[in-house]
This record gives sequence, C-alpha cells and structure tokens, in this order.
Amino acid sequence: MRLTLSRKIIITIGAGVLVASVLLSIITFVFLKQTAKEEVNTRLNSISYLKEESIDQYLQMHILEIENILKKNEIKKDLMLLLDGKEENGNAVVAKTIKENSIYKDNLLDISIINKDGTVVASTNEVEIGKIKSEEPYFFKARENTIVQNFNYDILTKQIITIISTPIIDEGNVVGVISEKINTNDINKIMINRDGLGKTGETFLVNSFNFVTTDLLKEPNSVLTRTIYLPQINDCLKKNSNYYVQNDYHGDRVFGYSRWIPEIDSCLISKIDKREIMTPIAQALPQIISFLIIILIITLVFGHFIGQSIIRPLQKLRNKAIKIKEGDLDVQIEPESNDEIGDLATVLKGMLFKLKNVYKGLEDKVKERTKELEESENKLKESLSKAEELSSIVRDANEPIFSQSLDGVVLSWNSGAEDFFGYTADEMIGNSIEVTIPENRYDEIENIKKIITSGKKIDHYQTMRKKKDGTLVDVAISVSPIKDLEGSVTGVSVVLLDITKEKEVDKAKTEFVSIASHQFRTPLSSMSWYIEMLLAGDAGKINEEQKKYLEEISIGNKRMVNLVDDLLSVSRLDMGEFVLDISQFNLINMLESVLKELSPQILRKKLVIEKMCDENLPQFLADEKLMRMIFQNLLSNAVKYTPAGGTIKVNLLKVGKGKKFGGKTMEEESLAFSVSDPGVGIPTYQQGKVFSKLFRADNIKESEPEGTGLGLYVVKSVADQSGGFVWFKSEENKGSIFYVSFPITGMKVTRKEN
Repeated sequence: MRLTLSRKIIITIGAGVLVASVLLSIITFVFLKQTAKEEVNTRLNSISYLKEESIDQYLQMHILEIENILKKNEIKKDLMLLLDGKEENGNAVVAKTIKENSIYKDNLLDISIINKDGTVVASTNEVEIGKIKSEEPYFFKARENTIVQNFNYDILTKQIITIISTPIIDEGNVVGVISEKINTNDINKIMINRDGLGKTGETFLVNSFNFVTTDLLKEPNSVLTRTIYLPQINDCLKKNSNYYVQNDYHGDRVFGYSRWIPEIDSCLISKIDKREIMTPIAQALPQIISFLIIILIITLVFGHFIGQSIIRPLQKLRNKAIKIKEGDLDVQIEPESNDEIGDLATVLKGMLFKLKNVYKGLEDKVKERTKELEESENKLKESLSKAEELSSIVRDANEPIFSQSLDGVVLSWNSGAEDFFGYTADEMIGNSIEVTIPENRYDEIENIKKIITSGKKIDHYQTMRKKKDGTLVDVAISVSPIKDLEGSVTGVSVVLLDITKEKEVDKAKTEFVSIASHQFRTPLSSMSWYIEMLLAGDAGKINEEQKKYLEEISIGNKRMVNLVDDLLSVSRLDMGEFVLDISQFNLINMLESVLKELSPQILRKKLVIEKMCDENLPQFLADEKLMRMIFQNLLSNAVKYTPAGGTIKVNLLKVGKGKKFGGKTMEEESLAFSVSDPGVGIPTYQQGKVFSKLFRADNIKESEPEGTGLGLYVVKSVADQSGGFVWFKSEENKGSIFYVSFPITGMKVTRKEN
C-alpha cells in the first residue's frame, strides 16, 4: 500500500503527540508516586518525633515531680531520718506521704525508698520492706543518674509497668534511691492515638527483647505476648532509625519509619499500609489514559486538515513537472502562495527558463564538453595508474588499513586488516564496520564522524576493537577524511596499530606504583604514630632542639603520605578500578567544609575568599568522596599559588542548556564550579601538559618547590570517567581560572580516551 504524503503528515504528528503524551503521563505517574512516598515519610517522621517527645515529656514530668517532692523540708527530714536508721515506725508512712503528694498518684503502683546498701527501708507495699535490691539495675544504675527501666509485666498488679529510679542526694552525697513503679497506660494511650495515620496507620513500641509493649491495631491483646523479628525492627534495635517499605508483622506491605528511643530502650514503629497511600494514584491512571486518547483523536483530525492544505498545491506542481519531463517546455508555472510551496513554484519556473536556454546552446556545449572529456580521459588514465600503484601498496601493507563511508559501510579492506581482524575482504566490503567495534564503544562512531565531517584528522586515538573470534584488542587508530572533487567529505580512511604490548607495559608500571604505594603506606603510618608519641613526651621529655627536628620529620612524613595517597588514587584510576559510590548531598555544604579545612593556610596568608553560590542548587547525585577530591585539589592549588593578601573567587552555579560558562556552551543543564586565583599562572608553551601525570609548570617549581604534579591529573581523570568536563584559562604572572561542569542529573560512569 502506497503511503501518501498526507498520511505521513498525519502519522508523524499523531506519533509525536502520542509519544509526548505517553512520556508526560509516565513522568506524571512516577512523580505522583515519588511525591506520595516523600510525603508519607515526612508524616511518619513527624508523628514519630511528636510521640517520642510526648513519651519523654511524660517521663520527665514524673522525674521532675519526684525531685520536687524530695525538696519539701518536712518530707526530706523524715526521709533522712529513715535512711539514717533513726526512724523506726515511719517505713510505710514516708512512702505513702510521697505518693499522696504526687499529682500522678493514679498511675503510681508502688513507691520504695532504698538505702545506700540496697535495702528497702520504706515502701507503699509493705511486703517490699526489708528486701535487698542491691543487684537490681534500677538501684545500682540509679545511684549515678535517674533511669527508666524497660517495660515489664508486673505479676502482683497484673499490669504493664516501668520503674523510674532517682538518686536521693544529701549535701552532695548519694544516700539512697527512690524508685517509682508506674503503669504504662498513659504511654499506651499516646501510642494508640492514630491522628494523622489514616485508616490503616498505627504506632507501637517494641522493647530490646523484640516484645511488643503497646497495643497493636491488627492484633489486639498482644502486649508482652507478641514478638516481632522483622529486619526493620532488628535494625532499629541496633540503635538505628530508618525509613522502609517492607511487610509488617501482619504480612501487609507498608511505608514505615523505625525510631530508636534510648530513654526507654525501645524502638518506636510508625507505619501506614502502602495500599492506602498508592490507591488514589492508581485510580488516576484511567483518567490519564482517557486524556491521552482524546489528545490523539484531536491531533489526527488536525493533522488531516493540515495534510490536505499542503497536498493540493503540491499535486498541481507535480502534474506540471510530469509534462516538463515528457518534453513540454511551454507549460506555464505561476506561484499561488507566499509560503514554501510558492517558493518551490518559483524555483521550478526558474528551472524551466534555464532549461529552455540550455536546449538552445546544447550542441555547442556538447562539442566543447566532448573535447574536455577527451582531455580528462587522458588525465584519468594517468591518475588511475598512480592510484593502482598506491592501492597495491595499501593492499599489501602489514598494518590494518581500510576505508568506509560516513554511514560506516566498509569500502576497502587490505590484507593487514584481514590478518588482524580475521575477516576477509569479501566478508567486510559492503557491510557495516560495527562488527569490529565493542558495544560499549558505539558512541565513538558519532564522535569520530563529527570530527571528520568538520575536515579534521584524528591521530593515534586509543580505543579497543573486536576480532572475529570475539577477542578485544587495544589499538591506536588514525582517521583521515576522504573528499570528493568538490571538497565534501564522503568517507574516511583508517590506519590501525596494535598497542597491546604498550598497554601491558603501562599497566605493569601502574600496578608497580600501586603495590609500592601500598607497601609505603604502612611504615609511613607507623612513623607518624611514633613521631606523635615522641612529640607528646610518651618516650620521655625532649628538649626544644629535638622537638624542632621531630617536627621537621613529621612535616616530611606527611608529605610522603600525601604523595602515596595521590599515587594510590592515580593507580586506581589507571587500573580501571573506578567505581562510583553514588549518594545525594549538598554541594554548598561540601564547599564550605573544604574551605574550613584550608582555613589555617587562608588565615596565615590573609587571603580573601569571594564566593558566589546558587542558593537554589538541588541535592547533587554523585560520589561524595570523588567530588570532594575535585574541590580539594582545585581550592588547595588556588590557596597555595595565590600571593599573601590576594583574592580567590569561587563560583558554584546551575547553568541552563545552551548558556555559556567559562567560554564553553553547555550542551545540557549543568552544575558548574570555578576557582579563580591571581597566582603565577601557567606559561603558554606548557598549557597543553597541565592535566598530564606528574606535570608541574617551570614557574611553579620556582615559587612552590613542594608538590606531586598529580592533583590536576586526578581531577581530569575523575571528571572524564564520570560524565564531567574540566578546562581552564591562564596567563603567566596574572593567574588562572579552572572550570568543572557536570550534568545537573549527577555523575555517571563514562570513558573518554586520550
């Protein structure tokens, strides 16, 4: 079936709108889910915090009340007589008096007074008087500070209780302990209050033995009879607080937040069923689909009318063009509109006029052209002879040499390429070169094409290629453009060199550096430790001259440690041990932290730091350690090479797509960082080596002899392998500006060959 232009227009518009609508719907749906998750996490966090505060306030009121009662003179006097053994008949009376003075007496089950030897000398429960409590945690721990014991089941009262113990202090000395046994009804009420938790939400407490200590919504009457061993609770009992989306004790999928409460040695669990949160979002899906269908129908109707308005005048021009093709040069063509179709009619009219003139002088042109062709034929024969000679040299060369079109179709394939790749010329010519390129290198195709079509060459580009048997080989390729007679690039010629041995040698050097650096690290650390001990006088007192020598040794040792750390970073990058540990963090906070680390040098040199930070920067997704390494290297260099009293300018901004930063146009929305210093600058003749390993400019060596020459190499390597860009501007004796940019979406693992 023939697909007309009108239908193509309708399909194109419809497909574009459909794809855009589907993507928008998916993004909206995902956004709603993420927003709902963040909202419920915030809600659970707030509820957990408020309930923890309520529990803490409730316990603190009990503690404060006991302390205030003990300050009353008449009670304190009787209490001191009792603890000194001078009061014989007031054992129960004193405890009962304290209880009667409590505003929380309805929750008080028992009050006991324990002397400093651990003997109960008074209690509202006369059975307790005379018992020894010296081994009880609520006695011996309370002698140092007020404590709240874990929730337990009290056999006598048949209630869930906790014990609050407070030291009794007289003239600065602990003379006894007062313990208060209270039921946990009020705490249970706090936990079963479900305000803000919807229909399925609840909060409850789990003690350090995994027992539930407050009522459960889905399993009533389970206090201290139900144990829960879920991962989120086990993690919380290790004193961690975390958000989670997992199954709860009843097997339901929930959004939850576990919060460790050290005051009662328990974990507070807040949760809401995931179904309750996500159901409204799922119910919105049919509405989104309906909206999508309506948009598509409207688009198809609209596309039909647009197609017809374009096709009618084109059909007229088509009919007239057919007549011209058949030899009718008297056809009249006049533009009927001022749009592109009218322009096309004008062009056809001009072509028709020129065609008539061509026909008039055709005979003379043919004679003239015949003569030119005879001359060209002679030149062509001569060129073909030379080309055949050159082709023979290329065909028989040992190095792989081949040519291909801009679309990647192989045009020629010499014997060196056959030997290297294992493919014969018959197998490759006319087929795509992609069979020799590893999948993770496909992005090179477009990059090379972009460079070649601009008329430039590529020399010794290091990459990898794949043989017929699947073997991957390190190679260096040189690519040159093939141009037609008009100078347009129509293809490329490729010369390839096997650099496997060179790579192996380089890898061996890198591995040696890594091993040597690791071996140096341990003795250097030991030296640092012993030097610090000597300086601290652990091995005996030292005099000022000895101290001076030890400090010089310490400084030298730290330089060696820094060098070893730099060498280890470089070796990890060179050996391919580059793994991103992605997390989300605030870059402005990181910048402030690095500047704080450098503050001693900044203050010593009286430098001025001018910062310009975009306060609306989003949280950045990246490897925090590697990003900090970039900040540290660039900022420490600026501080090191800026003269005393100088000004360092630091920018941390969000730059939109198409906007310029540091003279470079951003290809996508980016995070951009720059450091400007008025230091010695970099000589023009050495600027091409700035990011090379172990490079230090000649003028820098004179002003700052100390340095490894690895910092900027590490910055460039990290940026290149994580989707970033690094560049700079510098003028000798005036200073330098270094720029770094990353996509606003964060770091990602990439490869950029030298």
